[in-house]
Amino acid sequence: MDKVLVKYTDVSIKYGKYEAVKNASFEVLKGDFLNIIGPNGAGKTTLIKSLIHEINLSSGKIEMFTEHMGYVPQKLMLKRNFPITVLEFIYTGYPNPKFRIPKHAIEEIKVYLNKMDLEENILNQKINSLSGGELQRIYLIRSLISNPEILILDEPASALDPSFREKFYHILHDIKKEKDMTILHITHDLTDVVLDHSKVMYVDQTIQFIGKYEDYKAFEHEGHHHG
Repeated sequence: MDKVLVKYTDVSIKYGKYEAVKNASFEVLKGDFLNIIGPNGAGKTTLIKSLIHEINLSSGKIEMFTEHMGYVPQKLMLKRNFPITVLEFIYTGYPNPKFRIPKHAIEEIKVYLNKMDLEENILNQKINSLSGGELQRIYLIRSLISNPEILILDEPASALDPSFREKFYHILHDIKKEKDMTILHITHDLTDVVLDHSKVMYVDQTIQFIGKYEDYKAFEHEGHHHG
């Protein structure tokens, strides 16, 4: 039987009187690539933030059956005058970072840079000198080097060049296979690349659909469009 990594049971989340998420129940299984879609303001990011304990539940419960989780937020919160190099920033993602960065860690980071179409000399740059697309990829590398069992991505392609976007999703699928990783992916963009063997969850305060992409197409045909 497939291992359950995350289980939501009747989860509701309110901001004052506004109910952002209402009676959400679903499971995430090991190996899932779950695309979470829905209109703007539908509760997608709220659902994820409740999983990483950034938002409290109004009712219901969330059970986690793993401690190894990586998270790349939609808004990359980094002070523009943060005096740290890209290498130092990525290395803070290691589970037990040493004062000096070991050679094997630098080599592993270089492998990921190569996969993400980034030059090795970016490691010596200050983190605040990067473009939005570069920073997005660096955040992803920082999450990946800790070998999370679940990787949570909130609109990870939003700052990427359209030319790199398709490659980015191929890379994600390759890493998922290679590391046997589970991915929760909030997106506006259900590209063909994402859909390969993946599931879709349509959220609009309540969970209106969860299942295979092929079945989602019929649901969408009935008039549900993500924004």
